[in-house]
Amino acid sequence: MIVDTIKFVYFDVGGVLVKDNDDGWEILLNDLGLDKNKKQDLMDLFEVIEKDFDVGKRTKEFPLIIENQFGIKLPKKYPLVKELVNMFLYRNEGIWEIINVVKKKYKVGLLTNMYDGMLYLIRRKELIPEINWDVIVDSSVEKCRKPERKIYEIAESKSGFKGNEILFIDNKKENLEIPKKNGWQTYWYDSSDYDKSNQELAKILR
Repeated sequence: MIVDTIKFVYFDVGGVLVKDNDDGWEILLNDLGLDKNKKQDLMDLFEVIEKDFDVGKRTKEFPLIIENQFGIKLPKKYPLVKELVNMFLYRNEGIWEIINVVKKKYKVGLLTNMYDGMLYLIRRKELIPEINWDVIVDSSVEKCRKPERKIYEIAESKSGFKGNEILFIDNKKENLEIPKKNGWQTYWYDSSDYDKSNQELAKILR
């Protein structure tokens, strides 16, 4: 990594700025009263539909799909996105100090796949540092998602910088491939060990 050339740092949110709760699915599926087979069926369905969620589609109709396919009666206007935020996400406080240091040296932004309204809820719950982010690239707003090339083109344009002037931090390797081809610098954030990743990142960016 060529630190001297960095002028803008993009952070992913899920698995980087916030921690993913590995028990979230089990809690949610148990609350819905599903047996083992139906749990897996719902997980498989969610994996397919999530791509639509990331571009701002279908979150409002998903509870109806659950009711129709799994025979579950959900509360009227079931707050799916709110429930997902509550079940799955919590603070990665170890990265907060790093961001405060980085903000003094570079422009900073968020480059994240989000469902409609999810980032608002995450910020309202104060799960990420409420600093003055220079740029926010939210897939549900841009109607494209990582790892599609278009979202990185949007992010580069909004940053005002190019190539190795941009550092992108993400916990999914597939989301780093196109940025690398575009000349960005990248850092794979290992979300299986938040403490280690935070320590390494601090050494790089301080």
